[in-house]
Amino acid sequence: MKKLSLWVLLISITMATGCKKDEVKEDENDSTPYQSKGYIPLKVGSYWIYQTYKTLPNGTDTATSIVDSTYISGTIVINSKTYYISEKSGVGKSTVYVRDSIGYLVDTLGGIIMSEVNFTDTINSSTEWHPNTGDPMYHIARIMYNEHKQISVPAGVFSDCIEARDKVNLYFAAAAPPNSFYYHNYYAKDIGLIEYQYRYSSSATMFKVKLIRFYIP
Repeated sequence: MKKLSLWVLLISITMATGCKKDEVKEDENDSTPYQSKGYIPLKVGSYWIYQTYKTLPNGTDTATSIVDSTYISGTIVINSKTYYISEKSGVGKSTVYVRDSIGYLVDTLGGIIMSEVNFTDTINSSTEWHPNTGDPMYHIARIMYNEHKQISVPAGVFSDCIEARDKVNLYFAAAAPPNSFYYHNYYAKDIGLIEYQYRYSSSATMFKVKLIRFYIP
């Protein structure tokens, strides 16, 4: 089963052949510091712990035993830019380097993960290709929305949330319908990512990963 998740999106943005990657252009001559809106809280020592929930056909979310976490363990300088080391443990263990680039959360190759300032453009778009046939397997495109939603997760109720909405199109024949759907991923001010979604290609069942506790120094 192939998991189509936020982590697949992050990898495919920077690695997939033929992907569209918008880069943030920073004005090196502008000495005015960017005033963060609070949706990209990068601080060493911060951690976020999440639990996975299965969405039932009646729309109810039921907790699973899957728990994972993200921890900001330090910083690293790459090409004169300071990145934060974000370590994900549990399912899909990984380490990524990210920074706030004038309101865009970006990786070391300039790939945009989310934005707290751009609610107009498609901030990233990626196609995954079959390694043997070269046929397209799926396409994901992300747009940010600022609808001031209130989102409730085990860690609390958060107002003024912004959304990273992913439109997904599945092209391979074995994929379970629907072949076109959306992921809804929410960021809370001064907290960061509080909820995101994923599903497997062989099943229409959607999963939500919800913040259960966090610490930001």
